[in-house]
Amino acid sequence: MKSVTFSFRTETALFSLAFGGLPLREQAFKGAMRYWYRAFCASAYNLKSLAHKESQIFGSSGRQGQATRGVRLQLIRPNVLPQEISPQPHKERVKPLRALPARHEFQLVLSQPHSMRDEDFLKACAALWLAATIGGFGRRSRRGAGGVRVISISGSYQLNLPVIHQQWSSDELKNALSAGLIEARKILFEGGKNIETPNQLRGDIPQLVSGKDGSHIIISDLGPSSEAEARAKLMLKLRQFKNQIFGLPLKINQGENGAQAERKERFSREGSKRYASPVWIRLIELKSGWTMIVTLLLPLPRVKTANRDKLDEFLAALKQNRKEVAIP
Repeated sequence: MKSVTFSFRTETALFSLAFGGLPLREQAFKGAMRYWYRAFCASAYNLKSLAHKESQIFGSSGRQGQATRGVRLQLIRPNVLPQEISPQPHKERVKPLRALPARHEFQLVLSQPHSMRDEDFLKACAALWLAATIGGFGRRSRRGAGGVRVISISGSYQLNLPVIHQQWSSDELKNALSAGLIEARKILFEGGKNIETPNQLRGDIPQLVSGKDGSHIIISDLGPSSEAEARAKLMLKLRQFKNQIFGLPLKINQGENGAQAERKERFSREGSKRYASPVWIRLIELKSGWTMIVTLLLPLPRVKTANRDKLDEFLAALKQNRKEVAIP
């Protein structure tokens, strides 16, 4: 059976999504891979095609017993016990949570079933690279926690997806991200021949789309500090924006037949839906200190942040030492 091994190092503390559970689980990685596959590919296919292609990569239960076997994941966990770490180091008296601390290495082995096409297996590898490089895993991964660094990729295939080195400058990081996104696009769209609906915006899936009014990937320096201090700096930098970008309430479009009446919805456990933020902030340590990779996906049209202008203000606030990565 063919396989590819991704070796990772935790960049920031990785908090478990499961209460009392292990910080690392195969299911969490596969879920993140699905998320970033959809984000990259949703604008290129109709929903039926997207669902079919996703099932060919990640598997599905199918109907009438016709299950699809997708990529298999095997996690080789680090030889370290979870520690009690504060998820919000910028605040006092916050209860610590179980987490895998920064700077510990682990591996994730992707195995290809015999019935799986080579092209689909490589798409799973590209989706994992995207999830690890501009996304994150576990709780508070949109706010800098749960970051991992790909330190090597080895196995049955030669992949040209870059690994990011700590001794790099932010310019070198920008160039590597640009090259990696281009290579991921080649893999996910099989060289460009496999696109059905170019730049068709889907209203129900956050998307990474190029263009003037599209998504953004921005690199901005935070400076030297410890891992916990970097997460604290990030949250202090977000102080005037975080409720609008990540927090509650959200404005939800209401009404029928295109009516634009809006109301504020404060979420509770009963009967309210919560929509994930379109903003991902990834922390990575380079030779000059900590750097943010800020990814803004296209928001869901029916859900607006409490003040969309705040998103633009936040992006403008990053202009000092800011570098924008081109999205292919």
